[in-house]
Amino acid sequence: MIDSFLTERVEAFRRDGFLIVEEGLVSERALELLRERYLRLFEGEYETGIRPDEVNWVRGRDPEDRTRQLCNAWKSDTVIAAQVLSERTGRLAAQLMSYRGVRILQDNVLWKPPGTKAIGFHQDSSYADYLVPPEMVTC
Repeated sequence: MIDSFLTERVEAFRRDGFLIVEEGLVSERALELLRERYLRLFEGEYETGIRPDEVNWVRGRDPEDRTRQLCNAWKSDTVIAAQVLSERTGRLAAQLMSYRGVRILQDNVLWKPPGTKAIGFHQDSSYADYLVPPEMVTC
């Protein structure tokens, strides 16, 4: 039964180009920890002492009506790293794409408070033209 469930999901992903996983991807305990760490990250508290590669919103510097974004926050916090670099997530991505393995290009930590402006829809492949073949999967 689990095999047919996974097979159906892979077929849906290949047909539709996306897959919605409603539960079970991230444990309830991990969600609690991630919520706590997100707030700290956006306050500029970096557990590892390493600043994310991109900090696109800083309290007091940037307008409050902006969506907040950090890129590669996994470098800044071990809880974020545990989720972003999880073997399970990597294995699922590889299975969906029929790859032997996967590598991370970057993570994005997004915070969109009510009423803030949108981030324009885009495809990151235009920023990573060095990938051969030019394929990516986002989780």
